[in-house]
Amino acid sequence: MNVVGMKIVVLKSQKDVALLKKGDIAESEKSDLLRKSTEKDVLINPLGVKAFFRDDALIRSVGEGRASFAIPLTALVSSKGASRAKLLRELKLFFRLCFRLKAKFLFTNAYAKSRLGSLFSLTPLQAKKAFESEFGFK
Repeated sequence: MNVVGMKIVVLKSQKDVALLKKGDIAESEKSDLLRKSTEKDVLINPLGVKAFFRDDALIRSVGEGRASFAIPLTALVSSKGASRAKLLRELKLFFRLCFRLKAKFLFTNAYAKSRLGSLFSLTPLQAKKAFESEFGFK
């Protein structure tokens, strides 16, 4: 499946990780496969992992590797009620860990930038950077 020239690769085994190419979006329910894919220059959608928001090992490996997180906002926009509140809380905790562990992330399918950034307690500058490109820590 292609999204604006990017290929979404659903990782089910180690063989799938070997097939990743630069710019692909990796998705999986298995955190260990996503951690292995951080060695490549890819985007990682962490929302398939059950407790992605407290997975220190995954977030740390993105902070130390070449990959970045890609947060699809369609999941947030399409959810309603209690499930949206739960996802918002989990994303807020996830972003705090990303900042602490210096993991880069960006939003995909983004619109209403300032409003969505404020939902996650991001400063206007942080929200602007998240929508434009990856966070780069030096």
